[in-house]
Amino acid sequence: FDGGISVLDIETNEIKEIKSNLYQPHSPIVHENEFYFCESTEGKLFRGTHTQLFSTNAFLRGITFHKDKIIFGQSETLYLKRLRDRPFLMVNSGIFLFDEKSKLTRFFPTLGLKNIHQIIAA
Repeated sequence: FDGGISVLDIETNEIKEIKSNLYQPHSPIVHENEFYFCESTEGKLFRGTHTQLFSTNAFLRGITFHKDKIIFGQSETLYLKRLRDRPFLMVNSGIFLFDEKSKLTRFFPTLGLKNIHQIIAA
């Protein structure tokens, strides 16, 4: 484990831990009063602190929303030595379009682009 997610209350300067013991957490975001984040090395997308919505054997980060879809990125896996025990690894980059209700996912490869840090839906 190497990370966690905290919130700083700028009124009181209090730091509140939201979630700890994560492998490279990325892209925390609040959408429609729901908290989302990626546990990037584990290839997981969460809503709240415990509800896992999506999982793959890739490095996820960058979350945005469009209508009823969740859009997030996949970067090339940089830590192959850490992940050798996985049954498979996706090493290319791209963008996932995920429908939480149906659980259907579409992947759009981004050839020539190695890392996705954030996505803007237009």
